[in-house]
Amino acid sequence: MLSFMSEAQSVVRELKMLLEVESLDEIKKKMDKFYMVTILRAIYPDFEHVRDELLTRHEIPFMDA
Repeated sequence: MLSFMSEAQSVVRELKMLLEVESLDEIKKKMDKFYMVTILRAIYPDFEHVRDELLTRHEIPFMDA
């Protein structure tokens, strides 16, 4: 339970940092990246090599939700 709470607090801190921008377009772009990173962090262990490859790129891919 402590691990879950700690991770949740970390996510909230990251989200607050993302929202400290000037325009709505910037917020949308950062939220897209945050969404993708969150998905990649939870990827099934058999696909860790795919996650690692995507997260080490200069540009993080995005998904249209």
